Amino acid sequence: MSYDLDAIENECATKRLCCNRVSTNEIEVILDPECILQFANLIEEDDTILGFKHTPWHSHGELMLMTGDDTWTELSEVDVITLLATGALVVVSQWVDGKLHDRWLAHRDEKLDLKHLQPLEELCIKQFAQLAVPPNA
Repeated sequence: MSYDLDAIENECATKRLCCNRVSTNEIEVILDPECILQFANLIEEDDTILGFKHTPWHSHGELMLMTGDDTWTELSEVDVITLLATGALVVVSQWVDGKLHDRWLAHRDEKLDLKHLQPLEELCIKQFAQLAVPPNA
């Protein structure tokens, strides 16, 4: 399986999200200058990877996210862009002692589990739907 980077680029253009085609095998979706979502085709490994620049969280292939206690959804690369633009997906940033530790995607319907929150750890949840402008606006 490979990500369809052309389709990602087209969906970003449709949703008016900024993207940067890094190479023939990688594209960045720039949600803000410090929050860049990367999609890459790893040709030699016959794999794909999706994650945020400078953070460890990542996914391979279709993204599977919880939407409730016992429910989940599987998202293609284009679905990720579409749902980010509509606000159904949010970005969770984990800060520890004032430094970015990790960043990941979550579905807005997923329950937030805080029982493992550590001292000096903060979670910032951000929706990027306001960045996307309807095509006729």
